[in-house]
Amino acid sequence: MLKVTGGPAAGKEFVLNSPEVTLGRAVSADVQLPDMVISRHHTSIYFEGRRWVVKDLESTNGTWIGNRRVRGPTPLELGKTVRLGNSLFQVHQIDEPLDEPIISARVESVSVKRVGEERDAASAQIARDQKKLQAMYSVQRLVSAAGDLQEVYDCCLEIVTGAIPSQRAHLLLAAEDGNNLVPVAQRDERGPVKELSMENVSRSIIRWVRSQDEGVLSIDATKDVRFSSQSISDSQLQRVLCVPIHGSEEQLGVIHLAVKSINLDYAEDDLKLLSAIACSAGLAIENRRLMESNLAAERMAAVGLMAASLAHDVKNILGGLEGCISLLRMGLDSKDGDLTENAWDMMNRNQKRLNSLMHDLLNLASEDKHESLAVSVEELVREAVDVIRPQADANDIKIMVRKPAEFDGIAWMDSRGMHRVLLNLLTNAIAAINDQHVGTGKGRVRITWGLKEGAEDFFLRVRDNGKGIAVVDQSKVFNLFHTSKGNRGTGLGLSVCKQIVERHQGTIEVESIPGKGSEFIVTLPQNSDSTDTETRTFLIVD
Repeated sequence: MLKVTGGPAAGKEFVLNSPEVTLGRAVSADVQLPDMVISRHHTSIYFEGRRWVVKDLESTNGTWIGNRRVRGPTPLELGKTVRLGNSLFQVHQIDEPLDEPIISARVESVSVKRVGEERDAASAQIARDQKKLQAMYSVQRLVSAAGDLQEVYDCCLEIVTGAIPSQRAHLLLAAEDGNNLVPVAQRDERGPVKELSMENVSRSIIRWVRSQDEGVLSIDATKDVRFSSQSISDSQLQRVLCVPIHGSEEQLGVIHLAVKSINLDYAEDDLKLLSAIACSAGLAIENRRLMESNLAAERMAAVGLMAASLAHDVKNILGGLEGCISLLRMGLDSKDGDLTENAWDMMNRNQKRLNSLMHDLLNLASEDKHESLAVSVEELVREAVDVIRPQADANDIKIMVRKPAEFDGIAWMDSRGMHRVLLNLLTNAIAAINDQHVGTGKGRVRITWGLKEGAEDFFLRVRDNGKGIAVVDQSKVFNLFHTSKGNRGTGLGLSVCKQIVERHQGTIEVESIPGKGSEFIVTLPQNSDSTDTETRTFLIVD
């Protein structure tokens, strides 16, 4: 039994009655998952020997077992969680007979064995009925299938031609002006046609279907008085099926099937089946248009949020630059070469960080990617403290760094992302201290790190003695746009921190006592499964 435990299809179960099953968002996948993040055919699982094996089908975002990306065929333990995009699934053994029989709603392909010319008529009729039933199930699945509009168009025609014989099949939709129809998908006897055209399409039949809003079955189009036209005569169309595609409020287009051979017959049942398929196809097209419209809106919102997030980081760095400029001025006025050199070095580092953030702004898609490498934690902390120290010194706040006694100082993480996390936490700590100890010189920020006792998890703690966080707000601090700073805050900093930490498969928590201070604890897994070993690079220097 395959159980979907997370994602858009959470709660669904599938009986694994085949030695190999494919999972993906395409209708043709054995287990179809309506997840926009996964590939059309994302993963396969198959039974080999006495165990199940999972194999990634060269998907874009990969297949993950726990925190490890699947590289080649990998044994799959029963009950182990597998992640595809936003979807999670597990495979369980059915040890006991079920109280009620399981009914599989998936229609398998039907093959009919021909034995000369003596094929049994009843068996042939059953096969045709099963093929029609399969087509209806497939087109219903198309309504909720993931994929772009073109995939919906192509799959729709593939389903139609699989159930109803045709030499020419067209799916035509209304153009932007609402009057003319344009081909969006086309198939012939060999399969999909790349160069779309209106060839072998009866415009007079299409006009009739659209004006009368009903399907048409023409046994001999060339002699049908309703549709006598030059286009039918030139194309020598013998039989034509054409039905309207309806949306919720309007006609979207038509499906047009045609044959030139007198050996292919259309019946009334074919017209009814095509009309039913067109009805579901209309729902699928409208649903996909709506999803793409919503997706475009979400992408614009995501761009806005990311831009705001980067602006938040820029604000932090600019705060450090202001302190650097003050130090530089002091060094120049006092002709202190060491102070001037230190201020210049800090300004140079901040400029590089600012330049990196600008690249992020120009390439927002890379924000969701990170690479875990061996990072010197002491150097990471020093760089973040150097950025924030001028601001701390200006407010008479001391930053204390406590190095671990037994730790080699190397942790696996994305250095750029964790620098942003640490800088945000330090900025928030200084703001909280200013609200509690402004001008008193009692402000303290303490940074500690190391490995958790008895575990391989790395931790990083930032503690302050500021005003603390109200109990009612402690569960909301990582929510997007939640801020306790009023007009001074954007509500993005801690939300961005949480996203970065979660991309490391880690956690971030807060412990706070109102009036006494807060401590933020970041935990990152360091076991071998948490990182892609192929990206680990070591430089040995003699």
